[in-house]
Amino acid sequence: MTSGIKSISCGKHCSQTRRRLGFVLGAGCPLGIYDAAGEASLKYIPDVAGLTAAIATSLESEPEYVASWTKLVAACTSERVPKPNVEHVLTQLRTICALKGASAVDGMTSDHLRGLDAQICGLIATAVGKSLPGHTTAYHRFAAWVGHIDLISAVEIYTPNYDLLVEEALEAYSVPFFDGFVGSREPFFDLASMEQDILPPRWARLWKLHGSIKIRRKDDSIFRCHPAAQGEQLLIYPSHLKYEQSRRLPYLAMIDRLRAFFRETNSVLVICGYSFGDDHLNEIFWMAFVETAPPIVLR
Repeated sequence: MTSGIKSISCGKHCSQTRRRLGFVLGAGCPLGIYDAAGEASLKYIPDVAGLTAAIATSLESEPEYVASWTKLVAACTSERVPKPNVEHVLTQLRTICALKGASAVDGMTSDHLRGLDAQICGLIATAVGKSLPGHTTAYHRFAAWVGHIDLISAVEIYTPNYDLLVEEALEAYSVPFFDGFVGSREPFFDLASMEQDILPPRWARLWKLHGSIKIRRKDDSIFRCHPAAQGEQLLIYPSHLKYEQSRRLPYLAMIDRLRAFFRETNSVLVICGYSFGDDHLNEIFWMAFVETAPPIVLR
């Protein structure tokens, strides 16, 4: 995978104001937050494998759910996916709920599975809902840099992480950003604003490729709110890969933004903390390397 990537000088190309800059911040970024002395990694928020293991352990104290978790993991296990993670489990769970009626399947009813969904999402929110530590971190330095660099195009930030560390850092340095949602009380997803993209370049664009603990579903509406109220589903992607009322759900629209980034001229993508363990993202990177061969920076 990495053999086709062109490595360039990060500082040189990121300082050129006519470049279109994008950043992929993977699970290694919160894992790489260090203590105040800058010596020891705090391993601040687990990656998806660590999160899956933590959820499995927590569910051991929930006898009504642990058996269903085990069944869902077994159903997701295959030669292609030997070790399913929590995203695979939620996808399987929500697919079953969407397709089945009131009858039980393998001893699991829709109400039971929805309860398990809420339990899993609650555990995710607890595990990844940490705020940044009080000392300066790489997130703070990155946000400060984004706020001061003068570009003709907006900085695009892509992350599969559920946490709110990027948002917190940008807000700490008063860096305006757009994440696809508009409004104040319950910001709603606005595809038109996302596609037209006529906001000022000083507004960073933040795309949560796998969802966020702030993106929720109530009935058929998708909005951003924190914390959740009773009955609201925390939206973790990729779970609902479908078109709904001819409007693409946030996951598909945000993935489209990543694809579109590679079609821009003079684009530079900085990849940090991403392990290339996500097949659907890897496919986008690979096609971009083959078709457009943009300069890519790995760190």
